[in-house]
Amino acid sequence: MTDKPIIQEEKNKFSKSVTAGMKSIFGGKGRTYYILEHKTASEKHRAGETQEIIIDYIELGRDPHCQVGFGNTFPTVSRRHASITKDNNNWVIRQLSQTNPTLINGKPIKSHWFLQNGDEIQLSLEGPRLGFIVPANPSVGTLGLTRRLDLFRKQALKPYKQALMLLSMIFVLAIGGLSWYLLSVRQELAITQQNLAQAQVITQSKVDSMIRENEASRTVQEGLKKTIVDLQQKITDLKNRPSYSQGEITPPAQELEVFERCIYFILSTKIEIQYQGKMQVLNDYNWSGTGFLLTDGRFITARHVIWPWAFFNREDQQIVNLNLLANNGAKLTAYFTAYSPDGSSFSFTSNNFKTDSSADQYKEVVDENGNRLIISDAGLNNGKDWASYYTGMAGNIKFDNYFSQDLERGSVIQILGYPFGLSLQDNSRLQCMYSKSEVGQSGLVNGMINITARGFDHGNSGGPAFASKDGELYAVGIISASMGAIGNIVPISAAR
Repeated sequence: MTDKPIIQEEKNKFSKSVTAGMKSIFGGKGRTYYILEHKTASEKHRAGETQEIIIDYIELGRDPHCQVGFGNTFPTVSRRHASITKDNNNWVIRQLSQTNPTLINGKPIKSHWFLQNGDEIQLSLEGPRLGFIVPANPSVGTLGLTRRLDLFRKQALKPYKQALMLLSMIFVLAIGGLSWYLLSVRQELAITQQNLAQAQVITQSKVDSMIRENEASRTVQEGLKKTIVDLQQKITDLKNRPSYSQGEITPPAQELEVFERCIYFILSTKIEIQYQGKMQVLNDYNWSGTGFLLTDGRFITARHVIWPWAFFNREDQQIVNLNLLANNGAKLTAYFTAYSPDGSSFSFTSNNFKTDSSADQYKEVVDENGNRLIISDAGLNNGKDWASYYTGMAGNIKFDNYFSQDLERGSVIQILGYPFGLSLQDNSRLQCMYSKSEVGQSGLVNGMINITARGFDHGNSGGPAFASKDGELYAVGIISASMGAIGNIVPISAAR
């Protein structure tokens, strides 16, 4: 152990943590890491557990924001007990607690200490002990990319998790108005259904009155009974008959099979991340969706299938990592293969597609030195969730831009796609899943076709929605998002 002059308190911990974490993700030249070995079991760690530390500033203590936390196992450990900071090529532990000591190899330090490989750190006289280990090759490049991304999230972002959650809540509130509007529509539908039920009661009452008034004439009575039976049968038949788009009878689901060869299962294969002239490849983060080929050669899918990191999702930490990278100097390229039920396939990248980012929302966190970290959210409530790629291959799926903007409430929407990826497929062949929904509101609302009785799920995203016009099926929309039984479809007219 070597004692050196006291160094100043960190003034930009946020910037230093994030910047160092970003550089570590790409195995930046000169970036090193160390290991902390937990020699004492605690609420958060078992004895013998190790932590690789890749950022330049961490804190140790009972506070849940500390990167190295101990819970409440040791009451003599302060909430923010000590910190470890990089100083050139050295690692320095600093005393933060005003009441409880920090010991190195059994001796309390006054304010700070320059750590050496093999040193033992103890937080308070009765507190937990940790071993400080510098590996034989301390370059962060020796750690896998997935591991570095996970460490970046846990160490660089953990102290600021509350701020990121607050920002994500802002995004959630942005669609609150739409949710309220949908609730109002549901209430109106409930009132309409109640009125219809009352009308049915009144109608039945009138029929009963007519029967009583004509009891004197058996012939008339029997005639009325027969008429009533016929009407009731017709009503039953009408109730059981599906209500199809624009009053036309949509062909049965089997007639959609002609389109299946042009409806593709999309599977991501890798992500390339370029940052400051370096490239890393992420091979173990995969997702899937649906896409379809139009008669004009355009391959259509949802933007969130091609650019998932543009849609902020605090439940998916990998997406949070990619979102931060994409908005803070890194370039991301996703690679895909699309598979047809007829056995053909083709490959493409996220860079091949035309999209609309005009409604994306950006938020930034600025530290006291003016450094900023940007996050973004494309949103699923603005009719912009589409992606278009001209392939030069002619499909057989016809589309009608004007029809897609003018669907009537109650029109039937038929859907083909690949919900839940390959989990619903057998090994012998690829087959689209058929489902249907109904248009919930006439025309477009907030640039989208809002549907009820949602018949699609995860994996259908980017797939086609069909409606019937003059006895023919047309692609009218792109499957986008859902809220319970309610769903959102982007009109085909939005895709360019």
